[in-house]
Amino acid sequence: MSSSMEPRASVLSPSGGSKEDGDVDHELSANWAELLKTLHVLRLPKTTTTEFELFPQRDGALEGNSGLIVYGRPRDVVPLMLQSGVLCPMQAMLVLSRQWLSCTPDQADAPSTLRASAGVLFDSNGNSYFRRFSPSRLVSLVVNLTDDNQLRSVIRDVPRLRPQGASEAIDTPLATCQLLSRCEHVRQPKTVVVVADGEPLPPRVAARLEAVVYRAGEPGGLRAALFDRLQLRPDCEMWLRLDGQDPIGCEAKDVCNVVQSRFRPSTRTAVAVERVCAFRPENAPAQEESEWTRGQTFTVRCSVVLWRDRPTTVAMLAVVHRTDQSLYSHADAPLPVSLDCTLKRWGCDVLQRRALCERTRAEAERVFAVVRREHCDLMLLGVELVLAGEMRAVEFVVSSLDSRGFIADMAARTTLESLAVPVPEQVEPSADRLLGFEPLVSACLHRAHCGLLRGRHVLVIGGCVFRHKAVWTRVRNEFGLKVTLIDACVKSPWVDDLWDHIQFDLTDHSRDEEHARRIVAMVQQRRLNVGCCISRMEDCLPLAARIGELLHLPGNSYVAMHRAVAKTETMELVLSNPKMDPLPAVRRFGSRSIRIRAVEDIDVAVKQIEFPAVLKLEHGSGAVGVKQVHTIKECYNYFRKITSDLRSDADLPGVGLGYGNMMSLMDWLGGSEHDVDVVMLNGQLVAAFCQDNGPTPLPFCTQTAAACPSFLHPDEQSQLIACAFQSCRAIGLRSGVFNVELKLTPAGPKLIEINARVGGFLGRRWIRECYDCDLLLASFLTAFGLRPCIPRLPRPLRYCVGINLVSSRHGAALRDPDVKRRLEGLDSDEFYYEQICPIIEDVPYEEVDALLAASDQRSHKAAIDKLLQLVHDLDLFRSDEHPCAYYLSSFK
Repeated sequence: MSSSMEPRASVLSPSGGSKEDGDVDHELSANWAELLKTLHVLRLPKTTTTEFELFPQRDGALEGNSGLIVYGRPRDVVPLMLQSGVLCPMQAMLVLSRQWLSCTPDQADAPSTLRASAGVLFDSNGNSYFRRFSPSRLVSLVVNLTDDNQLRSVIRDVPRLRPQGASEAIDTPLATCQLLSRCEHVRQPKTVVVVADGEPLPPRVAARLEAVVYRAGEPGGLRAALFDRLQLRPDCEMWLRLDGQDPIGCEAKDVCNVVQSRFRPSTRTAVAVERVCAFRPENAPAQEESEWTRGQTFTVRCSVVLWRDRPTTVAMLAVVHRTDQSLYSHADAPLPVSLDCTLKRWGCDVLQRRALCERTRAEAERVFAVVRREHCDLMLLGVELVLAGEMRAVEFVVSSLDSRGFIADMAARTTLESLAVPVPEQVEPSADRLLGFEPLVSACLHRAHCGLLRGRHVLVIGGCVFRHKAVWTRVRNEFGLKVTLIDACVKSPWVDDLWDHIQFDLTDHSRDEEHARRIVAMVQQRRLNVGCCISRMEDCLPLAARIGELLHLPGNSYVAMHRAVAKTETMELVLSNPKMDPLPAVRRFGSRSIRIRAVEDIDVAVKQIEFPAVLKLEHGSGAVGVKQVHTIKECYNYFRKITSDLRSDADLPGVGLGYGNMMSLMDWLGGSEHDVDVVMLNGQLVAAFCQDNGPTPLPFCTQTAAACPSFLHPDEQSQLIACAFQSCRAIGLRSGVFNVELKLTPAGPKLIEINARVGGFLGRRWIRECYDCDLLLASFLTAFGLRPCIPRLPRPLRYCVGINLVSSRHGAALRDPDVKRRLEGLDSDEFYYEQICPIIEDVPYEEVDALLAASDQRSHKAAIDKLLQLVHDLDLFRSDEHPCAYYLSSFK
């Protein structure tokens, strides 16, 4: 195939057919030419137009579709697409023509459905490919960087990066003035808005904003607003902006004359803005200004993205202006450079620059949060700030807002960086290390994936438990899924977060086949159009899989799920599994396990398994009842105790007793313990993440602490991932998110058990914090047969360390009202606390009741220091025989 061939009209048309001369798509022709020119400047190959199948459709799954399209000028959006290719190759679609889009309502009263029939895709090497989609792809988010009325008529009410009406509500000078004047603690310059006669007069909503009506030959009202009400000095310098005209600088006494001379019949508004004092470094008199700064000032354009549920500044670019009586026109304006570079020119040292960059970032994010209170669906905002005063007492003044987030400036800066010669070592590190397009692409992909799920119906088996409250709230509010919960509880305490709740006693798992057929009959009787059937309760996983089989839904087989919950059967399959080329043989990862149904079985088991060994519930979860044993007598006693105390699910709900209370005796594995969360689709590995676990309180094996990312060498992490992935395949798991518990021994990784569900405790939360991967979202996507787009980040975003708290050792502290109040009031950016079970005094078998974690952007050590200091201040380990530092000692 040749990437240099010139495209034909028939190749680029959505249908692939030829076009008549009178039907030439001029928009496509212009954008295609600009795309090739931009790629040429960036030293990238031309877009490949030869038709071939990039994503074969299998089982009806939309494997390559992220639901995200980008529409805008190629020179502005190509850097964005290149970043999307790095994070998630061949996922986002660049649309060059409105004719590639079609929008139709599913039903008369349903939201519109937007589909793309063609697009340009980018891979991780910067190569681009034109592709026609058959069938057309569903679009769940539009990154719209233009104010095209015709595009609005096409996409209708489909979610978009810039909310509908954002340009009118944010971008115009009048709208910016009104919006900022309603925001508390946001400083803006004194402003006078002049509206044409007959236009609605905006209300006076703040002391720094005045509005007057322009009438030819009657400047009295404007003078009164400037000098009487705003009390401006006649020699005060101002910026004057009229619709469709370049801004101009003038003194306040000349504003009336300039407005009279420039106000045209087509002009609707004019805005006169006070020019604030220019920034000067500390103790730098004006006469000592350098040739770089003499007669110059600058504004800072900050791009802020809502990323991982918090405002994040991704770019801070400074634009230099002259301080005389005129502004640069748009065509003559200098290229934006980093704020760090500009401050260095202004004479600031590295410490001053770092401090000022941090303050500027915090101010931009604060303005974003304030504006988002009025525009709750806002994802991207450009905040233009003026730095006023000296370094020590600098003030931030908001001069304008931009709903496009200054994407064009970011793209220009990225283009310039791509042309620069790489420098082996920087003489001085940059003070404003920012992430560029990476968070924006990641945030858009996350929202697009949520859009693919919105409105779908999911059947959930089990899960009416205390710790799942936050899950169902997020599933409803963020993912937009309709959840029908089937559980034994009479009334779900989370009924407001569910679409429907069906009460059904499914605790006896020996009757799973009968229960599955009865539930299917209820679903069909209610005519529920469910798309998948899942469970978050480990003992309910086989039942959910069987219901899915009977309803012909995507998902794993009943046999595979039953193997996963039976620990001895898992080990037998791993040990007997043949070599799976090209990976190492999976049987090397297994260990011996013998099922114990009666005391007599122990005598047989100890002949095959050496002491010390591990005795655990065969179908247990949460490490409940798991104990290290050293003698056969200890085995007898502990088996009798467990089988006497725990007979059925009513004795300890949710730990697998619905299958019975049989146990298993397994080899004791030395080494360090680790968790690997595996994301799979159709038998392929999509992503995997490792975390380290702390030492357990022997002889019991309750998880005590964890750290993410892992401290292990990359080679060791690769071994753990291979072990987890192959073990899942060996028992027949094909699609989903699975938590695999492993030991890294001197002989290599060894399997402990497979949890065929999303991992619990802290793992799911901080995998999102560290790697920007939402495992909960990925689990629902794979359940529907959709491929999750996992960003390929070059480095961890944060470092997290956490401890698990249990009633038996930490209950006294957790019940303390002062401790509880302080834990619930922790800073969400630095700490995380969650109570997952009620704190009770007498607990026969230890379960994790609460989680406490700390995170830091710098290192694991910084996170550990934060956590240890907090634990010390709260005296959480007052009843624990080991200090908190003991459980964190292995994180080195």
